[in-house]
Amino acid sequence: MSLVWYDLETFGLHARYDRIAQFAALRTDENLNLIDEPVVLYGKLSPDYLPDPMACLVSGISPQEANEKGLNEVELIRRIDSWFSRPGTCVLGYNNIAFDDEFIRSLYYRNFYDPYRREWANGNSRWDILTLTRACRDMRPDGINWPLNEEGKPTVQLESLAKANNIAQSRAHDALSDTEATLAIARLIREKQPKFYEWAWKHRTKDKARTLIDLEGRTPLLHTSALHYSSHGYTALVCPLVADPNNRNSIYAFDLRTNPEPLLSLPEEEIRKRIFTPTDELDAQGIQRIPLREIAINKAPFLAPRAALTSEAAQRIGIDIKQAEEHWRQLQNNGKLIGKLRRVLSKSPDWGTINDPDFQLYDRFFPDEDKAILDTIRNAPPQELIHLNPHAKDTRIPEMLRRCIGRNYPEHLSDEARQRWRSFCASRILFPPIPKLPDLNQYRKRIRAWMENSKLEASKKPILKALMEYGDYLEKELLS
Repeated sequence: MSLVWYDLETFGLHARYDRIAQFAALRTDENLNLIDEPVVLYGKLSPDYLPDPMACLVSGISPQEANEKGLNEVELIRRIDSWFSRPGTCVLGYNNIAFDDEFIRSLYYRNFYDPYRREWANGNSRWDILTLTRACRDMRPDGINWPLNEEGKPTVQLESLAKANNIAQSRAHDALSDTEATLAIARLIREKQPKFYEWAWKHRTKDKARTLIDLEGRTPLLHTSALHYSSHGYTALVCPLVADPNNRNSIYAFDLRTNPEPLLSLPEEEIRKRIFTPTDELDAQGIQRIPLREIAINKAPFLAPRAALTSEAAQRIGIDIKQAEEHWRQLQNNGKLIGKLRRVLSKSPDWGTINDPDFQLYDRFFPDEDKAILDTIRNAPPQELIHLNPHAKDTRIPEMLRRCIGRNYPEHLSDEARQRWRSFCASRILFPPIPKLPDLNQYRKRIRAWMENSKLEASKKPILKALMEYGDYLEKELLS
């Protein structure tokens, strides 16, 4: 077993739309000793895409730097996959499961790789040191310095945590530097709390997580998640209630810090509203959310038995044990609750769909009948891709192939195909495919606003200049 520690810098926050600017990875053994040379890769941008200026200011990576140093997406995913798919590899980072892994899945998907296989096949797995760190701070904090943010609340932000524990970071928001800091934090936790670290490591997979959840007896357990965030921490004592009827990897549990009366007494539609409605909408109506939390067992959750909760930890994370036990008894004594919840959860909320293959990763799996076509596309030489005419069952594939060629090998397009690709790119930067994304004019306005910001560091201005020049370049290439 080896561990691949990685981090991404991206050109935005939207995993389906935005692109990878920089990838860095280290490989260690299970004792966290380095066993391979680190790798740093950059990703080229294609002309159908505008980067988020804020993301460039954070990372310090301009489109020009990425295009000069970078690989196209096809080559980038081949290099990344060679690191991630080696048998017996656990891939991990700091908030990777919620953020970086989503970009990686989209990169795999856009380029005809199975987006999930590397996470489980051949003894592979994944883990997230952010979840470990949150749980350690809440449950077993001794031996580690835990910083507070500007509001006096505990923070596990990587840069702050590294600084508080004298972990050198050559540059925050550099992928390799952040990867090295993540490894150092894990080594620190393993050194100061070895039993805790070992428990979390051994229970990172969904099969192990499943053994800790007792749906039949509804036995309370500890769950660490951003869903539980409060001024006290990220861990709650929860009562597992029901499996998601639409997702076998999800279990719903109730936060026992809260009185369950609304869950027990309200009608089903009102419960559904208080579970799935966005928080800002509930707040505007003065309605309190029902704290029914998802435990995603395929996302390396931190779970532990009730016995792991010491009185000190309970006080630190704001759990009144007697009150929690009373709330648990209320849930146990309601025989109709489980059926009610299954009906509530069986109607998935309609989050809206985008009729564009770039955004349809989670719409459905590619059918088995198309696997040979995907293999052919991945293995074909660039000059032959333009001649492929896949008769695929999945209607996404032909359009995905056209975009893949344009993004990675535009030099192989015919004159007619090149003109179609140019038109597609122009429409993309003039009429972005999802709401709230800036078009070319808004992109320039954002850059100008930053340039006029008196608080902007002088060192950031060359990035803004480069971004403005990149917009001018796209306009000349696509709209002239």
